[in-house]
Amino acid sequence: MNCNICCEIPRRGGLLPCPSGHLVCEVCFDSLLDKICPECGEAFVNAPGMSKPRSSSMVDKLLDKIVFYCR
Repeated sequence: MNCNICCEIPRRGGLLPCPSGHLVCEVCFDSLLDKICPECGEAFVNAPGMSKPRSSSMVDKLLDKIVFYCR
C-alpha cells in the first residue's frame, strides 16, 4: 500500500485513510496544515487535533517480508 501523496510505501508508522479511502502516510499527514485530503477535499475523520495514524499490524507484517533494494 502506497501513500497517495508521496507514492512511497511507509517503512514505519502507518497509513491514515480519509473518509473516501485515500491513504496518507504519517510524514505527509504531518505536513497537511488543514488535515484535508488533497485527493478529494474531505476532512480526515478525527480532525482537528487528531492523533497520528496508527500502524496496521497487517501492513507491518507484510513490510517485514518485503525486501527493499537500494538503487
